[in-house]
Amino acid sequence: MNRTSSSNELWLEIPHITYRETGDYQCVAENEHGAVEGSITIAVEYSPRNLSITSLAVIKDSSISVIEGNSAVIICSVESFPASNLMWRHLNVIMNRTSSNNELWLEIPHITYRATGNYQCVAENEHGAVEGSVTITVEYSPRNLSITSLAVIKDSSIRVIEGNSAVIICSVESFPTSNLTWRYLNVTMNRTSSNNELWLEIPHITYRETGDYQCVAENEHGAVEGSITITVEYSPRNLSITSLAAIKDSSISVIEGNSAVIICSVVSFPASNLMWRHLNVTVNRTSSSNELWLKIPHITYRETGDYQCVAENEHGAVEGSITITVQYSPRNLSITSLAAIKDSSISVIEGNSAVIICSVVSFPASNLMWRHLNVTVNRTSSSNEVWLEIPHITHRETGDYQCVAENEHGAVEGSITITVEYPPRNLTITSLGVINDSSINIIEGNSAVIICSVESFPASNLTWRHLNVTVNRTHSNNELWLEIPHITYRATGDYQCVAENEHGAVEGYITITVEYPPRETTVSISGASAGIREGHNVTLICSSQSVPPILHYTWFRMEGNTSTQLNTSSQILSFAPVTRGNDAGFYCTVTNPLGNSSSNMTHLNVEYGPEISWESECAQRAEGITCACVANSNPPGDLTWHLPHANLSGNQTHGGFVSQQLRVGHLVMGSLILKGDRDEQKVMASCSIRNPHGAATHNMYLWVRDRGSSKWTVGLVVIGIMLTVFLAGILIMLSVKKRKTATEETASKTSDIVLTDRRVSVKHQGSPDMKVTDPQDTIREGETPSPQDVFDSPVGGDAGHENPNRTEDLLYANINFSKLPKGDGTVHRGEDTEYAKIRFQPN
Repeated sequence: MNRTSSSNELWLEIPHITYRETGDYQCVAENEHGAVEGSITIAVEYSPRNLSITSLAVIKDSSISVIEGNSAVIICSVESFPASNLMWRHLNVIMNRTSSNNELWLEIPHITYRATGNYQCVAENEHGAVEGSVTITVEYSPRNLSITSLAVIKDSSIRVIEGNSAVIICSVESFPTSNLTWRYLNVTMNRTSSNNELWLEIPHITYRETGDYQCVAENEHGAVEGSITITVEYSPRNLSITSLAAIKDSSISVIEGNSAVIICSVVSFPASNLMWRHLNVTVNRTSSSNELWLKIPHITYRETGDYQCVAENEHGAVEGSITITVQYSPRNLSITSLAAIKDSSISVIEGNSAVIICSVVSFPASNLMWRHLNVTVNRTSSSNEVWLEIPHITHRETGDYQCVAENEHGAVEGSITITVEYPPRNLTITSLGVINDSSINIIEGNSAVIICSVESFPASNLTWRHLNVTVNRTHSNNELWLEIPHITYRATGDYQCVAENEHGAVEGYITITVEYPPRETTVSISGASAGIREGHNVTLICSSQSVPPILHYTWFRMEGNTSTQLNTSSQILSFAPVTRGNDAGFYCTVTNPLGNSSSNMTHLNVEYGPEISWESECAQRAEGITCACVANSNPPGDLTWHLPHANLSGNQTHGGFVSQQLRVGHLVMGSLILKGDRDEQKVMASCSIRNPHGAATHNMYLWVRDRGSSKWTVGLVVIGIMLTVFLAGILIMLSVKKRKTATEETASKTSDIVLTDRRVSVKHQGSPDMKVTDPQDTIREGETPSPQDVFDSPVGGDAGHENPNRTEDLLYANINFSKLPKGDGTVHRGEDTEYAKIRFQPN
């Protein structure tokens, strides 16, 4: 309406404004950077004008037509400012009013034909008034139909003798006027258009005109009919069947649950006996009536079929039929299969084909579909049967299959389970412990649990086997647990799980390794099959059973009561060569992460040939000559005295010779005494010692030398020594026997007895008694006592010199018992010592 450029202000002037300029005015400001707008409303006041009447219906020539029963809506609108007061009037009666509003609606709900007429709308404000009108015409269907006749009507019937004329008149009320029709036997006999009255004249009526005459009045809003019966006396004929439902092709369809009504009528005089039959069974009967109704309340699908109506009087009979089709929702759904069905399930071997058939009873025919895992796998329309074929079925098709049948009246579904049988597969073995490379490690004493599971159908028979022996079994179960409580190392090994059903078998295995601390620790000797001989190579081997393997070996040597750890961690302890100094007890201790164990004591009994002491000599006394022979060997040898005319061994007497022998440990001590004086007579004698490893011989002369006033006697000393040792041995044996019961457990674990020789010194002090002392010179285990430790007497060349301060050495035995080492590697040792005190009476 107005525009300016490059100016921030714009004026708009409207001279002689009219109501048409009423409205919103927008101002828009715009430059290259953007735009903005605003608005203002101008309201122009004026008197009412342009009154219009509209309707939701079509207005034609200021008139609207409304069908009876509908709502009529007329709208009066006007242009004015300020707004007008509006009102509607009909037959000078105000029907609706509004103030200060330029529109007024008049709604007549459920309008009837009485509301037909003219309706005025008046609009008024302070500037003036205006009015308009509209005509409402109510259209309605025909009603109040009546049939009259020139003859007497009785019960809507007239009787006419055949050959006479019959006149019947049909009249009706309707708007617009109706088209009237007379029908007889469904044939139009007379018709008029847009007229509410119609006459029917039948001249020279015959029996053929007997029957009902229907008058039908019809306009666009509906129809009405009436009938009159003209009875002409004649025989039965013209049977007809009708229904409250629509008949099509002599058939009606009824929804199940509703009522079905079928009507059989016949033309006859006198009236016929009528009868309805279904499946050859009479279901309804009437006498002397030309019409018979059959009503089937709450009809079911079982009533579907043909129904016959039979009319009969004395002049003859006639019949007709109609088919009732009952529509109903799907039911009696059944699922069958080419295979045997048991408990709604079929079993199919994998690889074969499965066929399942779904059928249903319904009308109209249902839409059928098969579903599996909520997926549609087959579908058919308007058919009460559907097949599903699964070729080359696999175990993955196992499961429920649903068949859904549906039509417009409802739906039904059923299901079947297809079970695919297949051999065992996917065998897995698990454990409550950690499995590594199909193996588990269990500490001895704990429980081991292994679980075998498999996929198969039917369920497999599962078996656990170990060393080809069945240890657990289950039937028809795809899982089997094997629990080994308090497992021992003997349970180590492979365990096989075998799964088997009628279609095949599969197996798997797992290895159980039982970990345990060392046990059954032993020491074996290698290189000493014929005994341990000095100078040979000997090896001690420490062996033990353990899982995991031994980590460390420790060797110990038993010396007396003391256990000494050796400086080696090897499994093997070698002696190359072995010497008599190695004659001792040895044991080993082994260790793994779960514990340790020690072996029993093993004694190295080193054998060697005889060695005769160089101090083995003879000495002469007044009573005779005494010779002593001492030898060291292992095993102790046999000592023999060789004389010119005899050989003596052990304790023997021959002539003037007396032979005596004593063994102590590895020492053999023998004495030979020659009784009587044989001055200056020389006799050659020799002693020999023999054991399995050799022999040794020592020669000596028996001779006498004068010793003056000395009363020292070699023979007596030697005999005293032998007697002392003998008594000591007896005392030791008694002591050991006495302690046997108390030390039975200790003795059972003793691996060796160590004999320790101690010196016994006898000093001559001019006293009547000789005192025996123990200087506690203990010989170390493994060392060989020298001969002079046993006899230290002036035998031979020194025998003729008297020495009052000389010490005479006697022998006594000191026996040490050593207990075996325990499993913790400690050694417990106890020492029992017995000795004898010897007194010599001088001559």
